[in-house]
Amino acid sequence: MKWILSQLSLSYPSNLVYMLQITEYDLPHFLKWWLRVKNFSAVSSRGSLVKTSKAKLLVVVLHALRLFLIISLIIIFTSLNDNVSLLLAGLAVSLLYVVAPVSLLCLIITLARPVTDIKTKKAVEKASKTFANHPGLKIAVAGSYGKTSVKELLLTVLGTNLTVAASPANRNVVSSHVVFASRLIGNEDVVIVEYGEAKPGDIDKLARLSKPDIGIITGLAPAHLDNYGTLANVADDLMSLANFVEPENLYINSAPPAIRKYIKPNFQTYNNVSGCGWSVSHLKIDYSGMKFKIKKDDTILDLSTGLIGEHLIGPLVLCAVIALKLGLSNQAVEAAIALTRPYEHRMQPKSLGGAWIIDDTYNGTIEGMTAGLKLMGQLPAKRKWYVTPGLVEQGAQTEAIHNQLGELIAQAAPDRVVLMKNTVTPFIQAGLERGGYGGIVSLEGNPLNFYLNLDQFIVDGDLIMMQNDWSDNYA
Repeated sequence: MKWILSQLSLSYPSNLVYMLQITEYDLPHFLKWWLRVKNFSAVSSRGSLVKTSKAKLLVVVLHALRLFLIISLIIIFTSLNDNVSLLLAGLAVSLLYVVAPVSLLCLIITLARPVTDIKTKKAVEKASKTFANHPGLKIAVAGSYGKTSVKELLLTVLGTNLTVAASPANRNVVSSHVVFASRLIGNEDVVIVEYGEAKPGDIDKLARLSKPDIGIITGLAPAHLDNYGTLANVADDLMSLANFVEPENLYINSAPPAIRKYIKPNFQTYNNVSGCGWSVSHLKIDYSGMKFKIKKDDTILDLSTGLIGEHLIGPLVLCAVIALKLGLSNQAVEAAIALTRPYEHRMQPKSLGGAWIIDDTYNGTIEGMTAGLKLMGQLPAKRKWYVTPGLVEQGAQTEAIHNQLGELIAQAAPDRVVLMKNTVTPFIQAGLERGGYGGIVSLEGNPLNFYLNLDQFIVDGDLIMMQNDWSDNYA
C-alpha cells in the first residue's frame, strides 16, 4: 500500500529526481534502486534534492506529465459509458501514472547523453590544457580511504607559506575537476587534486586530465567491489598513478599488507610509525589531539595536532616531508602541523553533555573501522559505545568483511554496540557472536532518529565512536 500511495504523492517527482542525483544519473543503478523501494516518500530520509537547474527542469516535466495523465483519465471517464472499457482504461492510465515518470526520466537521460557527452568532452579538453599549462606543482591524492583528509592536511600545512589551491570537499570525479580547473587563477604554487575511484580506469582517466607531478596513494582496502570485483583490481587502478609521476615522487601508505607487493624500491613509503625515513616517538593522545616527535638523522621536529588517531600520524609525517621538500623550514613545519584539525566526519571529536562523540561517519572501509576501534580502546571513558551501519559496496566479500568487522568489535569490547539495521546487520551480529562479545547489542531501524536524539541515551563520561554512514540508495 505504501508503494502505491507514495507514488501518488506530490513529492514523488522530486523523490525520483533525488534518486537520479544520488546515483549520479547512472540509469542501471537508479532502476535497481527504484525496483526495490517500498515507500518512495522515505527515499530521501538521509538527504534532499539539490535544486540545480537540471533537477528543477526534470521535476517540472514530471509534474506536467502527471497532470496530463490526470486530465486524460478525466476525459476518458466522461466519454466512455461501458463499464468494462472504463475499468480497462482506468487501469491503463493508472499503470502509466506509475511507470510513465520513470520511463520518461530514462528516455530524457538517454536522449540527452550524446549532447551531454559532446559538452563534457569539450570541457575536459579545456580543463586538461589548464592543468598542463599551470606553472604550479600538481599533487594527486588517491586511495581507498583517507584521500580527503590527506588533501586537507596538505592544504593546511603547505598553505601557511605557499599559495595553494585544492579541489573542494570530496568532489573527486572528472566533472568536478573540470569545474575546479576553471576556477584556478594561475598564480598558485601548489595545486592539490583528489582522485575518486569507483570502477577500473578511473585513476588513469583523472591523471591524464590533471597531469600530476607528485602522487600519493593513501591506502588500499576493499571498496567499490561491486564494480571492481576484486581487491587486486582496485590496486591495479590505484597503482596506475605510477605511470604519471617519477618513482621518487610517488608516496604510498605501506601499512595495508595487500599493497606491499606493488611497492617498488624507488617509491616513497610511510605508515603509522614512520615515514620516508623519519621515525616517530613520544606519542601522546587525548581528546584534544596528539603530540609526538619525528626524527631523521640529526633533525628532530616536535609536532602537535588537533587530530586524533594513530593512523593519522603517517599522513602528518608525509605532509611534513613534502613541506620540507618544498622549502619550508623546520619551525614553519612545526607551526603548520599545529594548525591541523579534524576534517568534518573524519575522526572528529565533539563534546556533548559531558560525553565525547568521535564522528567518523564518512569512513567507509574495514581499514578505517579498524583504526577507529583501536582509537576507542586508547581513549579513557566510563562507558564506551560503538555505532555503525556497516560498509557498502563490498561485493562478493560483503559477508566475510562484516563477519570480520563483528569480530573486531568484539575484540575492542565496547560496553554497547548499536547497529543501524540493514542488509549486512546479520553478518556483523554473526561476527560479534563468533568473537564472544558479551556486551549489549541494539538494533536501530531509524538511524536519523537515533542521531538526532543521541543526547537522550548518553551520560557524563561516555565515549561514542560512530563509524560510517548508510546513504539512501543502499538497502
